Amino acid sequence: MDNKKMGEFIYVLRKAKAMTQKTLAEKLNVTDKAVSKWERGNGYPEITIIPELAKELGVTVNELICGEKIISERIDLKDEVVVNNTIKYVEKVKKINTSNVFLVISLTFLFSAFVCLICNFAISGLLNWSLYPLGGLLIIWFTIIPIFFIKKHRGLISMFIMTVGLVPYLFLIEYLCPYKGWVLPLAIPIAGVVLIAFFIVIALFLNTKINRYYIVASTCLLFGVIVNIIIKNIVYNYIKENGINISVAITALSIAFVSFLIFIIGLLKKREDLKSNKYIFENKV
Repeated sequence: MDNKKMGEFIYVLRKAKAMTQKTLAEKLNVTDKAVSKWERGNGYPEITIIPELAKELGVTVNELICGEKIISERIDLKDEVVVNNTIKYVEKVKKINTSNVFLVISLTFLFSAFVCLICNFAISGLLNWSLYPLGGLLIIWFTIIPIFFIKKHRGLISMFIMTVGLVPYLFLIEYLCPYKGWVLPLAIPIAGVVLIAFFIVIALFLNTKINRYYIVASTCLLFGVIVNIIIKNIVYNYIKENGINISVAITALSIAFVSFLIFIIGLLKKREDLKSNKYIFENKV
């Protein structure tokens, strides 16, 4: 199976159907970035998507996999049935494997929580410090559910679940520790800034076609400079302290420099890819 040939075939068929990448992606419940990746020959559609993709593009599964129209007096139905049965089998195996992995992780988390509770009660006769890891495990468990069972926007959904679970977890920590009154003025603003930054980065990675080097550079700049400075100001306001923290300034400047280097590398890589694509196009012509 030639990924370049298949990608060009998908592109031609999509254009013939007057569909945008976004339209086709929505029909298949994938991202337009995935469709773009297929058409550029940088990856294959998941085998479970192929029957639906073939249907939307108006070709057979065999033709889609071969990357060309099969001109024949009759379609070899036997081959088509074999391919479809293979895809169904792979889909079934994939679902079973995914469920098994999730079950193993869930049992591991359950066992870890049980051990913490038993040790805590055996040592002190109470259930206090064990609630820290128990709360953390619950948040992680709920956060990874979309990764295993949801195809579209699972990263954003996981982040949303983690955001919702983080607030009660912070109040649980405050309830269990001797120091009170720090969640609202300190922990929640810091968590909010970090989570917003995470949402921005995930949205850039999942929903844009921006050069990955540019996104990495932006991520470094976002967390190393902007988030770093905002958190410093939140902490200083909480502890009622003024002044310039040299370490924060040095860290911000260092990461800004690293971000600039990554951006330059991305720019050079993009130019190299453009030259390579131009050479391939000229040779085809």
